[in-house]
Amino acid sequence: MKLQTKLMAWTCSTLTLGLVATLTVYGFWETQGLKERVEGDLTSKGEALIISATKGLEAMTNDHIRNGVKLPDGSTVGGTQLTQMLFDDELTLIPESKLEADKRYKPTDKVKRFDGVEIPMAQYEYKYMSKADPYTDTYWQQYIDAFMGDPDVVFALPTKYSPDPAKTGFIPTHNSFYSPTDPEKSRDNWGAIGLLSQKYRANRIFNDLAGGAATANENRDKPQKTVYERKIDGRTVTMWDMSYPIYIDGKHWGGFRISISKERADQLIAARTNQLIWKLSIVAIVSLIGLAGTTILIISLIIVRPIHAMVEVSKKLAQGDFTHAIDVRQDDEVGLLGRAFNHMIENVRSLVDSIMQSSRQVAQLTQNLQAAAIQTANATEEIAHAVQEVSSGAMEQERETEQTASLVRKMTSQLVTLTSTAQEVAQSSSSAFRRAGEGQQSITRAIEQMGVIHDTVSGTAQVMQSLGSRSADISRIVEVITAIADQTNLLALNAAIEAARAGDHGRGFSVVAEEVRKLAEQSRHSAQEIARLVEAVQTESVRAVSSVDSGTKSVEAGLQVMQEAGHAFKEILGSVHDVEAKMQTILAAVQQIAGEETAVMQAVDRISHIAQNNNASSRSIAFSSQEQTATMEEIAATTEVLAKMANSLDDLVCKFILNKEYEARRLN
Repeated sequence: MKLQTKLMAWTCSTLTLGLVATLTVYGFWETQGLKERVEGDLTSKGEALIISATKGLEAMTNDHIRNGVKLPDGSTVGGTQLTQMLFDDELTLIPESKLEADKRYKPTDKVKRFDGVEIPMAQYEYKYMSKADPYTDTYWQQYIDAFMGDPDVVFALPTKYSPDPAKTGFIPTHNSFYSPTDPEKSRDNWGAIGLLSQKYRANRIFNDLAGGAATANENRDKPQKTVYERKIDGRTVTMWDMSYPIYIDGKHWGGFRISISKERADQLIAARTNQLIWKLSIVAIVSLIGLAGTTILIISLIIVRPIHAMVEVSKKLAQGDFTHAIDVRQDDEVGLLGRAFNHMIENVRSLVDSIMQSSRQVAQLTQNLQAAAIQTANATEEIAHAVQEVSSGAMEQERETEQTASLVRKMTSQLVTLTSTAQEVAQSSSSAFRRAGEGQQSITRAIEQMGVIHDTVSGTAQVMQSLGSRSADISRIVEVITAIADQTNLLALNAAIEAARAGDHGRGFSVVAEEVRKLAEQSRHSAQEIARLVEAVQTESVRAVSSVDSGTKSVEAGLQVMQEAGHAFKEILGSVHDVEAKMQTILAAVQQIAGEETAVMQAVDRISHIAQNNNASSRSIAFSSQEQTATMEEIAATTEVLAKMANSLDDLVCKFILNKEYEARRLN
């Protein structure tokens, strides 16, 4: 007994030390790899989360650009206007925020931007307003809040890129937790609340090394990870910053950042380490119990000697006779072994009896299973036939979808031609509108010139009429001159006669009288010539006055015609303007139809793809149905084999003798 005790103690100690050493080495190795796995899991989760968040934000914003969205003031914004709002670099400093931030830091507190420029620390808490605030504070903040339900995420925010390093990293909005507006929740240590509070982290510019790198990054192959330390609530915390570029309307806007605290990783590592310790403890306890049992069994086998009675019973057991048992009377180890051997015989007897009953049940269940397999095979064949019909319908649907896609492509080509023609017509309308405007200006100038001509001709007519009256006056004067000349000529003749009568004394006067007569004759001839000229002038004046009157009437008619032409050009200009506006409307409608046709084409392509997938799925289901039919046939064949095995098992079990009554029934 002493030797047995020593041997048992030595064996237990050796196995226990080996188990402890094994568990210690395994625990150390598992703990070392646990940190890398946890950090890798969080990194993978952060990368997947940042990609999903960025693409979701891009999809929502691009949809608002295409379809428009209502702002809190009731106005609707979209298209180019919304795009310009989002990309506008103009920031307006809130003066009150500067006053509050300057209270919190010393002038000597400095920090370096991502480009190496040193700036006052207080600038990180200056708040700015941008043109996109009504949109981002409404829709982007709601979107970002959805990601804060994840316990691993510390914050999520977008940062805007700008060519100006001083504006790069602007945060237009933040999740609600980091931009509280409630007076109690937002009150900071200096008493500031709302937008001016230090707790309100939106509307600021984060252009430190991490913020600048995340904002300027344009590589979408893989999220960018940055590890840095940051103070949160007075504690220095190591942060994992995941960032991914944001593209809006096809242009780089900035970056989306999600931060995961290393404390979360440490918590997960600690929790999993505790789980590992519990698991190793349970394994150690169970292993020690198993080792103790194994040790006892081994020692028992070593110290037990062959017992003749047990050998004899064992021989009968080998023959299948379980009606015998060992007569145990002593209380030592051998006695314990004998009792255990008898107990084993009882258990085996019960086991064989259970096997006999189970084999009969298995045979019965096998028959039921075989019938069910046949029914399932028949049902599978019907399913396969139905799937073939579905596959035929899917193929027909695929062909119809291809035809529809072909028609849509033809319509696309025609829409392109129509768009080009509409653009040409719109350009022609614009050119006609410009030409009509120029024509109207020319008509206006012609009307003004015709007015000047009308005034000039009217003045000329008045002058000609005055000239006619003056010519009549000249005729009267010429008549007077002619009468005077005739009278002078008559007087000269009389003077010559009187001079002749006077003889030598009147000879000198006769010469003078002759000269006077000649002058009178010349005056009469000149007066007659003037009369003829005046008459000719009067005739021409009458004709000129008549011509001027005709010209005046023509000018008045031309002026009326030019005025009517000017009115007509105004109407033409209005009509051309209406045509141009309508052509622009038609062109916009055609372009909209062309844009919607692209969506229709994409929808048809998706339907075609779905039809192809349905067809492929139908073929796959048909193939699976065929495989299932074959499988059910194999199951049916297997059940036949199983039934035979159950019958064979029952025959084998019947060879065992469990008791005298059973043996009598078996022999009968």
